[in-house]
Amino acid sequence: MTTATENPQITAQDIKTDLHRVTRKLGSPPNTPEYTAHGRYSVPTANQRLGSDWKSTLRSASLDPREANLRRLPDEVIREDIINVKETVGYPPRLKDYREHGEFSSRVVFERGEDGWEGTLEWAGLDADACPSTLQVSDYDLILDLHIGALILGKTPSSSDIMKWGEHASSTYIQRYGSYGEAIQEAGLPSVGTELTEQMIREIIELHGFEITVDEVPLDEGDSAEAEMVEVQ
Repeated sequence: MTTATENPQITAQDIKTDLHRVTRKLGSPPNTPEYTAHGRYSVPTANQRLGSDWKSTLRSASLDPREANLRRLPDEVIREDIINVKETVGYPPRLKDYREHGEFSSRVVFERGEDGWEGTLEWAGLDADACPSTLQVSDYDLILDLHIGALILGKTPSSSDIMKWGEHASSTYIQRYGSYGEAIQEAGLPSVGTELTEQMIREIIELHGFEITVDEVPLDEGDSAEAEMVEVQ
């Protein structure tokens, strides 16, 4: 395996060509352990030439990181990544911290533990009690997140929808309100899956004083929606 330091002549196109070769071999875009095993170059070299992390590297090669079979990742690789995020943020990470700094799909990582994100931290050998308390999250922020999701989807989001794009884990809503259903009620939304009426949309916009323009709607697991809040004049 060749690194950029050993051969500065490696080009971005060399990396892209090799990524497509490995993708054809495996049948889907490789995750980092798979590329380490089958690629001609190192993962740091690929990231240096194409992106800041593996997801952006795959996207630069016109590959969809959502198609990488992350479920085949060994447990120890995911544990190490969670611990790396802890070292980055300085405490056992919240779900939103992992989404920002982690290498893999937060939904796939979430499934490794039990009893919500706290269970995932314990599965990784971290002290969930040292994670910043959910009490530090205001009711307004939690409700706003649900409202943003409702506008993104055009309907009341489910707890699994929250896992795809929300800033907070569904377990946070359960701890705060007793159940996810009660959180939905607190947000003034209809039952999960119910489409929003024009009146509901107007009320949400008036409540927050913002219109929400969606740049990307998540279609697959691990994807994140980006929304821009524009102040209503």
